[in-house]
Amino acid sequence: MATPSRASGGAKGGLPFPYRFGMPRFPNKHAGQKFMELYQQQGHIRKCAHAHLGQWGGMMDPAEYGPECEQASFLLIPDPAASPYELAEDVFFGCPPDCRFFVSAPRARLDRGTAAIGRGLLAVVRAPFFTARWLLTWYAGLPATTQALLILVPLLVLGILTWSQLVEVFDRVRGK
Repeated sequence: MATPSRASGGAKGGLPFPYRFGMPRFPNKHAGQKFMELYQQQGHIRKCAHAHLGQWGGMMDPAEYGPECEQASFLLIPDPAASPYELAEDVFFGCPPDCRFFVSAPRARLDRGTAAIGRGLLAVVRAPFFTARWLLTWYAGLPATTQALLILVPLLVLGILTWSQLVEVFDRVRGK
C-alpha cells in the first residue's frame, strides 16, 4: 500500500515514474485526484472514458483512493529490481501506449448525450404505436355488440347515421 510520504518523495515536481509502490492508493480523494491529474499531464494515464478515481475499502477499513481502469488495462509489472527473497510490489506504469480499449472522454460524453437524445426521440415515435396496439388488443377482446356500439354511437351522435339505419344494423348483428 502506498503512503503519501513514500509517494511524494522522488522526481522533482511530483511523483516518480514509474510508480514503484504497487497500485497507487491514497488516504483521501484529493491526493488520489492529484496523482491522476499529474500522471495525465505527463501522459502516463490517458484521458480515457474508462480511467477514473476509484475507491477501495471504507466500511471496516479506511477508504483508499487511486486510479482505476474499468477495462483493467493499467500496466502493472513485477519489480525487476526486487530481490527474489523479498515480497516485491508491482511497478505501476499507467495506461499501455497501444490500449485497445481507449475511448476519448469527450467523445464518450458526446456519444452518451447523442444516445440519450436518440432514445428519447425513439420513445416519442414508438409511443403511439404501443398505445394503438394496446387499444386494438383491448377492443378485440370486447363482445361484438359492444364493439358495434363503440363504432355506431359516435356515428349516430355526429349525425352520419339515422335512427332507422341504426336499428337495421342492430337487427343484422343479432341475426333477425
